[in-house]
Amino acid sequence: MIKKEYLYLAGVLNENEYYNEGSKNVNCDICNKHAGNQYVDGATKMGPWANMCLDCWKKHGVGKLGIGSGQLYDNETGQQLEGGTSSKKKISGE
Repeated sequence: MIKKEYLYLAGVLNENEYYNEGSKNVNCDICNKHAGNQYVDGATKMGPWANMCLDCWKKHGVGKLGIGSGQLYDNETGQQLEGGTSSKKKISGE
């Protein structure tokens, strides 16, 4: 992960912005299959957080994305797509 301090110094982010990068090539913690193109790092209905494929997130996740609930990531790049202050787009297929 790139240290956010470097991004501030380089002028990429200002002090009010947040940078987050997820893992790449993630398997779902619930079904143990490859998570596909996107995955959610989020809270489950049981309480603990997990990296979830979209199917498992729809079944076992808390049902929303956002700070304190979960974030959507691109599984190839690790880029955060939804759910934080640096959100870019919605879940594919919705």
